[in-house]
Amino acid sequence: MRLKDLTSRDIKKVFWESAKSGYGSNKVEKIRIDELPGYKCILFKSGKFSVLDAYCVTPLSNKSLGTITIWLDNVPVWVMQYGGFYPKKVVPFLKLALQSTILNEKFIGGRGPSLFKHKDYPNLSYVNNPEVNDFTIFWGKEWITEDAQPLGYHYYNGIILI
Repeated sequence: MRLKDLTSRDIKKVFWESAKSGYGSNKVEKIRIDELPGYKCILFKSGKFSVLDAYCVTPLSNKSLGTITIWLDNVPVWVMQYGGFYPKKVVPFLKLALQSTILNEKFIGGRGPSLFKHKDYPNLSYVNNPEVNDFTIFWGKEWITEDAQPLGYHYYNGIILI
């Protein structure tokens, strides 16, 4: 793959490959990068592609912020940002919601489905509302409720750079 021949389809393929072994999976390996103190990072490589999901959660709150960047030959070609807050108790449920779109390779702002419920979490609901939903440019908001009461949210956005 050469940079000049790169298409959004190529990048999207790598996005799904990396997501299947990323944050939402149970087989993720998190690394530390000295230049990013406080961040947890998930690195994925496929051929000349590299994908880095770098996120931080401050010990001062439940707030977090992250970016996913895809490079081809060390040139950034796609970027996504996300941030907000969730209490720790809903993180396993959030990962299930994310897995549901990842496993089906259904792009909804790079996050979970429009609505997600799970039998193991009968009082929780996940909602994803993208305002713009194209792999080449997107933004929106997701949130989790418990018995219809808000527990937390993330805003997200991204753009292809080619």
